[in-house]
Amino acid sequence: MKGNYHVIDGKGRRAEQALAAFCKANGQILLPLVELVEQARLTVSTVLVTGQI
Repeated sequence: MKGNYHVIDGKGRRAEQALAAFCKANGQILLPLVELVEQARLTVSTVLVTGQI
């Protein structure tokens, strides 16, 4: 693939605008959630590497 692209129809544009508005209004909420996801990913990766379940 030579370039990145995406196609957005009418519903997709509205969803994109709604998501952008939500992120703008709730930015303080999203950062801790992203950090939790990041920590969980690292924990799962560590468990898989060490073979502990």
